[in-house]
Amino acid sequence: MDRRRFMQLGLACSLIPLVALDTGAAPAATDEVQEDDPQAKALNYVKKASEAKGNPKYKEGHICKNCMFFEPSKNNGCTLFAGRRVEEGGWCAAWAAKPE
Repeated sequence: MDRRRFMQLGLACSLIPLVALDTGAAPAATDEVQEDDPQAKALNYVKKASEAKGNPKYKEGHICKNCMFFEPSKNNGCTLFAGRRVEEGGWCAAWAAKPE
């Protein structure tokens, strides 16, 4: 085995512990999305869906709790906001129905 091949093998083996540590789990939703957050503003997020009545995309009954991006098992996180917590009764312009 030449020196170059030996070094490549050593580097590959040194990365194994790093791969083993990556569980693939999403970060815990620890902070709540605020309406003045730049991403929240871009998506017209409101904590109370009734406050979105003036938005042409809003439809009665569309709330975070019944959106496909809402994750109740992850502390009411939203995948659109990197798993950060949103209000169940909130709404944003990216609302999409959960698949049946």
